[in-house]
Amino acid sequence: WGFSADRVHWIPNGVGAPPVEHAAASRRRLREQLQVPADRLLLGSVGRLAPIKDFGTAIAALAEMNRRGTPADLLLVGDGPERERLAEQARRHQVERQVHFLGYRRDVGDCLSACDIYVNSSLGEAMSLSILEAMALGLPVVATDVGDNARMVAGPPPCGRVVPPNQPSALAGELAGLAADKGLRDELGRNAQRRHADCFSIQSMVDGYDSLYAQVCAARESQVRR
Repeated sequence: WGFSADRVHWIPNGVGAPPVEHAAASRRRLREQLQVPADRLLLGSVGRLAPIKDFGTAIAALAEMNRRGTPADLLLVGDGPERERLAEQARRHQVERQVHFLGYRRDVGDCLSACDIYVNSSLGEAMSLSILEAMALGLPVVATDVGDNARMVAGPPPCGRVVPPNQPSALAGELAGLAADKGLRDELGRNAQRRHADCFSIQSMVDGYDSLYAQVCAARESQVRR
């Protein structure tokens, strides 16, 4: 666009953590409602059930995990025109009991607290707010390499894994790898929380603008003195 590089400053949007009433209690309560055992791996994703979000790839990856001997459940928070088609796909893959459609919810934080890994299978994103909310709550992330996903998730420090879009086997492989290593999941989750606080929190956004304004004012004062 004709701007020199030294005039461009990257200040990410600040996204607050979704409120959670009580993480442990919320996790236990929602899992009991869904009949998901406490030790069962639960994947979570939040978004409108629309083609661009490609939740069908997440469902296909879940079925692939079954075939690999790493069963899990998938929690989908949100509603939209793809719901019936996705439910039919789950039936076709014989994972209908493992896919939980929660519809539109206001208690997103409580829903995410019940999950072990956050999944983003989108075909296109800008800056995914749901990924940042999951990071703020300490969830490791497996996301497709679209939009800003890789920049957010890859770190440093790394907060999860990035896979090509529309490739269920690749998604299943990374999810199965994290499923087998709780220590790694915990480490990535801590990294995610720290990266959110350092780069994507409301405070980090305010600090970024404050620093930029200070630089601009200092440069202007310097010009006036000359």
